[in-house]
Amino acid sequence: MKEAVATAIRAHYAAGYDEVNRCWRTERGEGDQAMAYCMRPLREQVVREGDATWVYVALASASDISGHPDYIYGRADTGVMDAFKLRVAADGTPTVVAQGLGMPFGSAGDCGCANADFVQVGPRAHGWMFTSGGTWQGATVASHALVVPVGRTFKDVAAMPRYVEEDPAVEYRLAMAPPTAGEWYPLEYSQWRDGKRVRTTRITFDPASGRYRATGAL
Repeated sequence: MKEAVATAIRAHYAAGYDEVNRCWRTERGEGDQAMAYCMRPLREQVVREGDATWVYVALASASDISGHPDYIYGRADTGVMDAFKLRVAADGTPTVVAQGLGMPFGSAGDCGCANADFVQVGPRAHGWMFTSGGTWQGATVASHALVVPVGRTFKDVAAMPRYVEEDPAVEYRLAMAPPTAGEWYPLEYSQWRDGKRVRTTRITFDPASGRYRATGAL
């Protein structure tokens, strides 16, 4: 399985592997907006969905590389996340069935996704949940992300605030709710102030928009 994952990764990072910094060299963006990144793999996840076995692979942009001019980022420069869902044949040949390349999150080259939690979001889908954001002039702004395959691509289907500049004393927490019947499991989105939970709402997936949506204000 590890060789199949390595084969799939090599096919998407033609610039090769940086042995010193333990990451895969790449460039994301177009034209003048293109930026160099070095991508570090998260632990691959082998899961059963329905009657098939799949491998989920994610890579997070490294933001701790010093002394290399390509990997110097300003505060406004986002990090990126790459994600793949693979089917591995009996002979070990991998096929990418869904992918997301250069998904922007966070700031200063750090996507916030290096320690993402791998979660099940439905009977036939898994993904990564994490928080990304940044601090500007002493104010922290951050959002919850839930990156899952939708069709043949990966996307953030949550994009819900964790901290907002207008009220820094409030924290919004996101978690998977107990599974229910259906293609997508619900989420629990709660508001906390001074360490105490104010309220919690259950959020369901909206197929029309292709993301989770809160109904009403917290």
